[in-house]
Amino acid sequence: MLRNSLPEWAPSQNDMCTNKLGKRKRKALDNSIAESYHAGLSPSQRSRVQYHFMAGSLRIVCATVAFGMGLDKANVRSVVHYSIPKSFENYVQEIGRAGRDGYPAHCHVFLDQTGRDMAELKRHAHGNAVDRYSIRVLLDHVFVPCACLRLNNFRTESKERSRTVERHSSSITESESNETTSESNETESESNEINKDRAKDEYDQLLDNGSDDDDFNAICPGHSVTFPIERLISDIDIAEENITTMLTYLELSQDKSWIKLRDKVNATCYIQCYGGPLHLHELAKQATTVLAAMKFYGGNSSNTASNELEFPYVELACNMGWDPYIVRRELAELPKRSIPGFTHSVMVEFKDLSFHVFAPGVISDNEKDKVADYLYGRVTAQKNAEIRRLSELHSSLLSAASSSHYDAADGVNQDKDTLLKSRIEEYFSSSAEAADSDWLNTQTRDLPPAHILSAVLGDIRTFVQKYSDLPLRGRVVARIFQGIGSPNYPATTWCRVRRYWRKHIDVDFDWIARSATDEIASVRLR
Repeated sequence: MLRNSLPEWAPSQNDMCTNKLGKRKRKALDNSIAESYHAGLSPSQRSRVQYHFMAGSLRIVCATVAFGMGLDKANVRSVVHYSIPKSFENYVQEIGRAGRDGYPAHCHVFLDQTGRDMAELKRHAHGNAVDRYSIRVLLDHVFVPCACLRLNNFRTESKERSRTVERHSSSITESESNETTSESNETESESNEINKDRAKDEYDQLLDNGSDDDDFNAICPGHSVTFPIERLISDIDIAEENITTMLTYLELSQDKSWIKLRDKVNATCYIQCYGGPLHLHELAKQATTVLAAMKFYGGNSSNTASNELEFPYVELACNMGWDPYIVRRELAELPKRSIPGFTHSVMVEFKDLSFHVFAPGVISDNEKDKVADYLYGRVTAQKNAEIRRLSELHSSLLSAASSSHYDAADGVNQDKDTLLKSRIEEYFSSSAEAADSDWLNTQTRDLPPAHILSAVLGDIRTFVQKYSDLPLRGRVVARIFQGIGSPNYPATTWCRVRRYWRKHIDVDFDWIARSATDEIASVRLR
C-alpha cells in the first residue's frame, strides 16, 4: 500500500560512493524515501535520519515508538502500527503525531488474526510480576532483627525487680512477724507475676498491631539497613528496577510508611595498610571506627597477622549507635592520617553497591505476612491493570477492523471510525479502579484444548528432570516457556534452548507456573 502510493525511485550512479574497502554504498539520505531508526544505529545516523525526515526529504521512517516521542512535525500524514500498542494511552499518544496541521491524516493498525500480538505484549506484564516467595525473601533483607526487643525486656525486668525489692523491704520494716503482712506479700508477688504476664501479652499484641504505634516506635525507632544489590537480585531473581518499585510501595503506602528509602551506598569498606599488620593496629589506636571494626569483624586468628580489613560499615554504625554518613566520612579521611613511625599510605575503598533503607528491626511474622500480602496485592493489581488495558484496546480495534487491508486502502469507513472514537471516549471517561474491578470479576481463563495442555505438562516434566540441578521454581519454568528473561535466566542464554524457549507463548502464564510448581514439589518429595 505504501509502496504503490509513492513514486518509484532507485539510486543512480551519482547517489553512490565508494568506501575504503572498494564497496559501493549509498550517500546521505537526500534522495531516500524510507529509512529505519532504531537503537542499533549510531547517534550520528539517528540524528541524520531525524533531520531529513523533519526537513521533508525523507518520506517514511520505520522506527520504534521512541522516535515518535520527540517528534514535532505538523504535516505527518499517516501513522502505521505494525502490531497493537500496549494500551489506549500509548495508542492515542502515538497517533497524535499525525495531522497536527489540521488536514486529514490516516492511522492504520495491523492486527494478528491468531492473537499472537496479544500474547507477545502479555509477556511484558507477566515479566514485571513477582511471586509471593520472592517478596518474602525481600522482606527478610529489609526487616533485619535487632537487639531493641531484648534491651526493652531487660529494662522492663530491671524496673520490675527494683520495684519488687523496694516493696518487699518496706513491708518487712513495717511488720516482720505479721501473718497478715506475709499473706499480703504472697498476694503482691502473685500480682507482680500477673502484671508481668499482662505486660508480655500487651507487647505481643503491640507487635501484631503494627509499627505505627507510639509504644512500638519507642521500643524500636528503626535502624539503617543495607543489602547488596547484586546478591539480592541473585537471591530473588528480580530486576533492580522492580525491587526499587516494591521498596517505593513500602515507603509510600497509604496505610503506613513501613520504611524510609535512602540513597544507594557502597556498604562495604575495605582498608589496606601498606606498612603491614602493625600499621593497621596503630591506625586502630587512633581511629575508633577501625578499632570497633577489628573487634566485630576481625576477631579470628587469621586476621591478626593481616594488613587488610573488610567490614560492612553501615551495619557497624548501626550496632554502635553511630551515624553511617559520619562513619563513612571518617573512614574516607583515614589516608590523610599520619601514623608515627610509618611513612606508608593507607588505602580505603568502598564497594558492594547496596540498597539503603531505614526500617524497624522488631517486627513479628504476622506483621511481615501483612506486608507481603500488601506488596503482592499491589504487584498483582498492576499486572491485571496492564492486561485489562491491553484487552480493551484489542477488542476496540477488533470491532472497527477490516478483514483485509484492501478494504481500508480506498477510503475511510465512517461508521467504524465513529465506533472507535466512541470506544476511546468511553475508556477515558470511566474510572480506572472500577474498570479493573469489573474486568477482574468477569475475567475467565481461556485454556487451550486438552491435548495441548497434556503436551505442556509433558514438557514441564521433562524440563524439571533435565534441569534438576538448578534452583527452579514454577515461575522460572513459565518464564522460559513464554520467552521471558530474568537476571538468573537471561534471554541471551536460554534462547538457545530452542526446545522450550517461547514454545508455549499462547498458554496461560499462571497456569504454567502452578503446574510447574506442583511438578517441582512432587519431584523433591520423591
